[in-house]
Order: sequence, then structure tokens, then C-alpha cells
Amino acid sequence: MGVDPLGGRFTGSGVRIGIIDSGCDNSHPLLRHVTRGKDFTSGGADSNSWTHDFASHGTHCAGIINASSTEQGVVGCAPEAELHVLKVIPEGRVSDLLAALDECIERELDLINISVVSDGFSELVSQKLQEARRKGIACIVAAGNSGGPPAFPAMLPAVMAVAAVGRLGEFPADSSHALSVIPQLIGGDGVFAASFSAVVPQVAVSAPGVSVVSTVPGGGYAPADGTSVAAAHVTGLAALVLAHHPLFRDGPFRGRSEQRVQALFELIRACAVARVPDPQRSGAGVPDLARVPAGQSFTMGLAPADGAERVAMPGYWPVSVQGWPTWLPVMPAAPGFY
Repeated sequence: MGVDPLGGRFTGSGVRIGIIDSGCDNSHPLLRHVTRGKDFTSGGADSNSWTHDFASHGTHCAGIINASSTEQGVVGCAPEAELHVLKVIPEGRVSDLLAALDECIERELDLINISVVSDGFSELVSQKLQEARRKGIACIVAAGNSGGPPAFPAMLPAVMAVAAVGRLGEFPADSSHALSVIPQLIGGDGVFAASFSAVVPQVAVSAPGVSVVSTVPGGGYAPADGTSVAAAHVTGLAALVLAHHPLFRDGPFRGRSEQRVQALFELIRACAVARVPDPQRSGAGVPDLARVPAGQSFTMGLAPADGAERVAMPGYWPVSVQGWPTWLPVMPAAPGFY
């Protein structure tokens, strides 16, 4: 996704991100800077219960977006963004999701990463997501892991739905991952569309979502799959764009507005690279910051003009642990998450 070549030059500083998920264990060494959160499942009985992540899902996605360390070889896409944790799982209801979205609007966040999805439809949630967009909040959601139609709210026009891709060689040839790869969905460099990822025209882009290593409760690391993992990558990338791209940093889309959300989504699609053969499984492709369109170049000349040699993507998965074996067994997905 072109994040690794940035080094420490771009960090997402100044951008405020909400993550609606299962909480976040901020005792993890790479997430101690995450101090803002709220649990919508506890009835307010414990102001710190958002840090209790029994599913580990939210902690994993938080690490992809926001892990911060210069010593342990791990870094999230936007390590200096301000992360707000909104816990709605387990035992969350539609009313809890609505309350979490209201909280994000009240806090005037810039981005919301939504990992929780449903087979049903809620008109109230749909209206709330439209309200968030009108107020300048970009909502990035998991497309769903059904391998078929998208889960709600990924099909809504107010949000950006993200599908998952993987890469051959990141797991053993005889693993369940390898056995589930569909040969017709393998593109260049061994990148393939995950067979579990939703197949829909509404998919905007795709991102790493197979055997991705990130933070888990208790201070450890583990790999996980899912379109929520992919959505977290795109949320982190979006934070870098908002913080450092001239159109958003000090240009016409500096202020919060629906036009800013639209411009952000269009730019993310425009810098995507088609890496698998089926656009209904991968959308416009995998976003790459090194391919921001000419005339909208990223700061410090990161994106060259059309026809010029572009920055390589040496570490395709932005979150990785130095020396961590890519063949470790994948952590089972938690019910209700995608």
C-alpha cells in the first residue's frame, strides 16, 4: 500500500479516528498511547471497560491503524493519529451502534473504522451514517466475510466498503489458506482475492486481510483474517492522506464537510492498483500512496508524475513484526466481526 517507504515522515498526526469494535487493550506496549474510549455495552458501570477486549478483534485492528514503537519493529499505518475506541461488542445492540456513531459525531472525529456488520438492515443506522458523512466524517467499513453479498452497512453509498486480499507465500503451501485460494483470482505478484471476501459492485477498494500480524491483548501478536483487517489498513492510509496531502492539509478540503469525504474517497480509489482479476471482489484495487494522481502529489514528491518510475512496495503488509514467521496459524475470526 505504499506505507512502508514513508518511514517516519508521515504519521497521521492531527487526525482523529474512531474504531467501533470490541474494545482495545491499551496495556499492550504498542498501544499505551490510546487513552480515549467508551464502552456502550456496560451501561456506564465501568469507565475503563473499553480496555477489556475479550474478543481481541478490536486490539488487532487498533494495532494495524495506530501501533506505535521504534524499538520492537512494529508500526501501524498512522502511529500518531488520535485513536478513540468505541466498544459495542460483545452483547452490543443496534442502539449501542447508534450511540457510538453519535459519540463520534459529537467528538468531531475525522474517520470511523467500522468492523461490526449485520445480515439485517437498519434505517436508523443508515441515516446516522449519512449524518456523519454530511458532517465531514469518513466511514470505512468491512465488506463482509460471506463470500457473497455485502453485509450491512457495507452496501450503503455513505461509506467506503473494503474487501480483503492476500499474497501467496505468506503461509505454508499446505495450509487452509493455500487450499482456499481460487486460481482464477490470483493476480500479479501472487496477490489474490480472499475467497471469503464479499463479492459486490459496492466494494470500493481492497487491502491486506489474510494472515496479517498485529497486536492482541496481553502484549502479544497474532495473525488474523477478515475484511475488517483490510478496512483497518485503509483507515490508516486515509489518516495519512488527511494529515499530509496538500488538498486536505491546507487546501480546499481542509474544513470538515461532505465534500471532503467525497474527495478523500475519490483520491483513495484513484491511487488504487488493480492487483487481482475480478473488480467485484477487489473494487478499484489496493490503494498505494506512491500512486496518488499527478497534479495531486503527496508531500515531499512521494508520488512521481505519470510515466515515471514509482516507489516500490517493499513491505506489502504495513504492520509486521521483524523476524515474525508468516506461517503461524491464523487466529479464528470472532463471531459478529468481519
